[in-house]
Amino acid sequence: QDAGISDRFRQITAGAYTFRPDIWCDISPEAQDLVRGMMTVDPKRRATAEACLAHAWCAGFREGRASSKALSHAQMKLRDRHEALEQLAPR
Repeated sequence: QDAGISDRFRQITAGAYTFRPDIWCDISPEAQDLVRGMMTVDPKRRATAEACLAHAWCAGFREGRASSKALSHAQMKLRDRHEALEQLAPR
């Protein structure tokens, strides 16, 4: 399992990741697009904080059109995976 986590960590830092359906199935395409923008490896191409706040998903969330329920579920799963990665490669 550690090898799988290590491989996944290398994939993410290289920008070679996918949105697993079991985690992201309830997340809107707009929210996934926002996350992709934030996870862009090249800092010159990565979404800035200003661009993130102006993103369609954030605007929809502010206007009550986006649900935070599914996002919270994905956040919990991502947090668990992040903690596993931190144990593998602490800062």
